[in-house]
Amino acid sequence: MITSHQGAGKQRLLQMNELEELRPESYESSRIYKERLKLFHDKTVAQKKFEPNQKRLLQMNELEELRRESYESSRIYKERLKLFHDKTVAQIKFEPNQKVLLYSSRLHMFPGKLCSRWTGPFVVKVVYPYGAVEIETPDNGKSFKVNGQHLKPFLQHFDHQESSEDLVYPLYQDTPSE
Repeated sequence: MITSHQGAGKQRLLQMNELEELRPESYESSRIYKERLKLFHDKTVAQKKFEPNQKRLLQMNELEELRRESYESSRIYKERLKLFHDKTVAQIKFEPNQKVLLYSSRLHMFPGKLCSRWTGPFVVKVVYPYGAVEIETPDNGKSFKVNGQHLKPFLQHFDHQESSEDLVYPLYQDTPSE
């Protein structure tokens, strides 16, 4: 039986394998380019004559083409790696008057086992495009802008004693038969 967590792990493993298959292509094309460039350089230095002839121009064009192929292969690898990374980043939408917690990165310098790295709650005032969020403290109303990726929704404490209600059990009565 595969749970959704295990399925997500397998999906990620397949994506990583796909990226690993692309990496050698990128490295191989850049290695070929470097080898051919070295051979071309060695031939021209050995000739000691730099006459512009047709063969040399063809070799230069071939090297330029190999260079473009290696850059293209590298670009494709980087694009796929970026897409893979962007899929793993969670997109959280915030709305005005929503309560949020702010990540405090200063606590990395003084790590503590039981020390929470989240401060707050704060209230979202304005949500700007490209991830910026303006939040304010409910105590004194001071507002400031932060990166939206440093925020997470605040889930208020739910007290079971306050919301307990008496349950009513329905009585099942036989309907009169005719």
